[in-house]
Amino acid sequence: VKAFLEQGIKKPCADITEADLASIKRVAIPRRGVVEFKADDFSGLPNLEILNIKGNPFETLPEGMTKDLRNLKTVVLFGTPSLKFLPHDFLEGNELMENIHLFRVENLKTLSESVIVRLGNLKNLKVLDLDSALGQPEQTRINEIFSKTNVELTFY
Repeated sequence: VKAFLEQGIKKPCADITEADLASIKRVAIPRRGVVEFKADDFSGLPNLEILNIKGNPFETLPEGMTKDLRNLKTVVLFGTPSLKFLPHDFLEGNELMENIHLFRVENLKTLSESVIVRLGNLKNLKVLDLDSALGQPEQTRINEIFSKTNVELTFY
């Protein structure tokens, strides 16, 4: 995250101001070998709209990671086959969230009820081969919730 911000803002981390951070609308950290994110890695980015962390070998996301990202609209998690679960508070308070891309997340076997309910408020959920990623009870539960929403489920 630090390297992305320094490169994008073109300043060393010590010189980056709150105003600089407020100008960031997109963070892309694809395929950088990130095995773990910390809860505060994206704090201080109040206007972040797109978070692209695809292709990294992390197994989970920490509780609280998205709590300060009130303007977040898109999360790209595809190509994260090590991802096993999303935290219970994932996207809590993110009323502007529109899109989640969950391609190739083969180890994501279950979603908490709170995450599923929040996903039901999305405009678009793109999933690659949900049938092989989630077991039958999860598929049934997700299909029941989404059948009552206006979410466009896209399966690849």
